[in-house]
Amino acid sequence: MRFVTCLASILLAALTAPAHADLVISIEPETFQEGRAGSLNVFVESPGGAELNYFQLQFHVVLSSDAGRLEFAAPDFNDLAADPDYVFFNLGSPFGSVATGALPKDTFNTGDSLSSGGPDNVAIAPGPGGRRLLARLVLVPGAGVLTPPAGSEFTVTLSSNSTGTYFNSYDASTGDDVPVPFTSVPAGVVVTAAVPEPLAALSLAVGMLGVLAARRLQKAA
Repeated sequence: MRFVTCLASILLAALTAPAHADLVISIEPETFQEGRAGSLNVFVESPGGAELNYFQLQFHVVLSSDAGRLEFAAPDFNDLAADPDYVFFNLGSPFGSVATGALPKDTFNTGDSLSSGGPDNVAIAPGPGGRRLLARLVLVPGAGVLTPPAGSEFTVTLSSNSTGTYFNSYDASTGDDVPVPFTSVPAGVVVTAAVPEPLAALSLAVGMLGVLAARRLQKAA
């Protein structure tokens, strides 16, 4: 039921997104196992087609229910840059850092720009077929009592503050950076009960069989 509530809020945000936006940024909702880290992919689409030269993003994670904390951690930027779906694949060098907002490590700043000597802009084809990977977010559970229990819900959002998030294209005729309007859809993260690793479960089963065998031997003696 809680996941349905999160999903409903995300759909509502999508339906109320400004129609004039050249870019639509969406964060994929995920479920994380209790006590374990997880990642979310961030995608960019353009309803009518757009060009992009540089972007700066600022993300926040907030607790929606229950207790505990999820904190940002730096992703593998080399892995992101080498992903064929990445918006600046083979053309940029993504960067980023974790920061403190209302709580420690609840903010992640990241961005990228086209390398010098390459094209002025990357074209994002119109429609869902032009969807490209924009960023990857890594979240880890807080330590000790800050580990969120199963059932906890979090919301990950992209800041609309122009100093934290912006997109630019490059106008070669004037040499100016041109802001590209955008809107974004937040994501819900739901923490689920941890599932034992297969090896751990096997070890537990073998151990229990050993105990039973020992008890039978003792009875036989």
